[in-house]
Amino acid sequence: SSADSGVASVTASLSLSDGKNGGLAKNYVVAPFNVGSVSISPAPITVSGLSAVPRNYNGTTIVALAGTPVLSGLVDGQTLKINNLSSAGTSAQPNSGIQAVTASLILQNGSNGGIANNYFVAPYNVGVVTINPAPVTVTGISPVSSRVYDGSNVVALTGTPIINGLVGSETLTITNLLTGGTASSPSIGTTSVTANIILGDGTNGGLASNYVAPPFDAGTVSIIGVEPVVARQLSVIASAAVTTVLTTVS
Repeated sequence: SSADSGVASVTASLSLSDGKNGGLAKNYVVAPFNVGSVSISPAPITVSGLSAVPRNYNGTTIVALAGTPVLSGLVDGQTLKINNLSSAGTSAQPNSGIQAVTASLILQNGSNGGIANNYFVAPYNVGVVTINPAPVTVTGISPVSSRVYDGSNVVALTGTPIINGLVGSETLTITNLLTGGTASSPSIGTTSVTANIILGDGTNGGLASNYVAPPFDAGTVSIIGVEPVVARQLSVIASAAVTTVLTTVS
């Protein structure tokens, strides 16, 4: 009763042929009759021409697919569409890195009698996707106000860091506050400091490898010279020596 997939009733329309003992087909007719029902299954088709779209970590396994899909196995000139390319891929893991992707396509009616219900596409491996670490920003920290000159560019950072851009309730830590600042110059004076944050794993599934904190301007630091301190110490030693001499003479 229908050419589409599903359970359909079947009408038998038989054609007779001559038999024996004088049996001529033209002398008889068999009226069409209902012979029961048949289950017509959707026809399997394959899809090519798609690949996964790289994205940043977002805590999910959803991956968009892109390309020009080619559907193979359609009947005659029928066409179909795919209506879920933006969410059709599923990565093996939600974490950053290179992940295998499975395509689970949803078909949509096309043209020339192409009906989505008459076909199905089994999930298939569409390749891999690169999930990049998601960028975060850090606020609430600044360089220490001053430190003694030591010939290096290393500057300690201080404060209560706030990490913005994490997924859901995930948390992270910062592992290098004592060495996280880089002075633009190691020399004595006031100099700008760039924060180069190293993230550490946190709670609620927060993995440092899923995020990246780009370097940022953290403020300034005053690098103090050590020469005045040495000079004062020498002055004290010299004064003590003079006092000793005077005392001895007198």
